[in-house]
This record gives sequence, C-alpha cells and structure tokens, in this order.
Amino acid sequence: MSRQIERRVFGSELIERQWRHDLGGTFEVDFNESGLRSRIDLPLNVLTEHSSNQKDSG
Repeated sequence: MSRQIERRVFGSELIERQWRHDLGGTFEVDFNESGLRSRIDLPLNVLTEHSSNQKDSG
C-alpha cells in the first residue's frame, strides 16, 4: 500500500524544480511500507553532455 507525501518540504520541491527546469527531466517520490521509492527521468542528451564534460576536464 503506497501513499502520497502529505506535506511537501522545501528540499523536495527544490530538487524537483531543478530536475524539471534545469535538466528537463522529472523527479517523483513515493513513500510506501517498504520505504522510499523515487523515479528520476532525464533526457539522454543531458547524460551524454555530462559524460563528455567529465572526460574533457579529466
């Protein structure tokens, strides 16, 4: 049985906003009996750009 977060906290809102606006992705959180479950979706180009930047700086 899962339930929605009853009260949003600033940290969760900040993370969700950054994923959505800065990276073009989504961030979902669900609390259930076994613990916390989150789903993070990012466009592939964000991941490949980050990866190539890591290689260039190293």
